[in-house]
Amino acid sequence: MPPAELRVSTALAQAYEATRNPHPDVGRPRSYPAAVQAEARLAAKALRPFALPVGEATLREWLAVVPISVGHRLSAAEVEAWLVVVAQAVGHLERGAFTRASQAQALRTFKSFPSAAHIYEILAPAAVEIRQRLRTLERIAEAPTLEANATC
Repeated sequence: MPPAELRVSTALAQAYEATRNPHPDVGRPRSYPAAVQAEARLAAKALRPFALPVGEATLREWLAVVPISVGHRLSAAEVEAWLVVVAQAVGHLERGAFTRASQAQALRTFKSFPSAAHIYEILAPAAVEIRQRLRTLERIAEAPTLEANATC
């Protein structure tokens, strides 16, 4: 399940929002209900594979259509050299950033042959979002458990 499709309960969504964007007067919650923490652990577990660096096969598949989309004809050797350079720039990014949606965005954005920096600009926001989402879920899961009769 790609990160964008991760569905959570209203309670976890509210805890997530309060943790990620704390109220300026109150700050982040310091503890969470046990059920919210259990769900956060499951959600983090589901998200972790998408937070791993992208594999070469996924990277090549994602990039394969780019030269064609801008009408740039390259030899096999030029394509391979370009792939090596791009892999150095984006190969550390989370594999969950390499989606059909980000690929479509790249194809709509590039009007000429893109540099590795241009490709990084397309993928970095999604990669950062995955990292932040995982950190927030882990923060919720690892926080002290809220006592049953207490409030956040």
